Amino acid sequence: MSLLSCQTPFECLYGKLPSYSHIRVFGCLAYATNVHVSHKFAPRDQKCAFLGYPLRQKAYKLYDLETHQVFTSCDVVFHEDIFLYESIDTYFTTVDHVIPNVAPDNSPSTALSYTPPPTENTIVPSINSPPMVPLRRSQRSHGPLATLPDYI
Repeated sequence: MSLLSCQTPFECLYGKLPSYSHIRVFGCLAYATNVHVSHKFAPRDQKCAFLGYPLRQKAYKLYDLETHQVFTSCDVVFHEDIFLYESIDTYFTTVDHVIPNVAPDNSPSTALSYTPPPTENTIVPSINSPPMVPLRRSQRSHGPLATLPDYI
């Protein structure tokens, strides 16, 4: 009979199974909450890719897709069924990337770029369309209040 009787050290110490609820899928889409925003209507989420767990910190290590920086955060919402880089082929065939065409002698030739196919249903503005109406402006006066001259 073994010393721990087929139990993990955690089970022997605490008398229960360990919780694995904090374990997430590597490379999945994550949204981290940013509390330092410029104004109150600014979006507070950052679209990120989950990289792993930092050392000596109870947080998640994330890669910001807009600023291309790695940071840690505790307040994260995970989408474990959405993977940003499922395969290298789908990553390099998107519109934003250019794939260099490499000749057999390893000398780069002209780069191939993506051009969207022509569409048949192109919207053309009509001559008889109504004119654009200018935006309304506020009729409120923008000066200091006359009732509170001492507080201005």
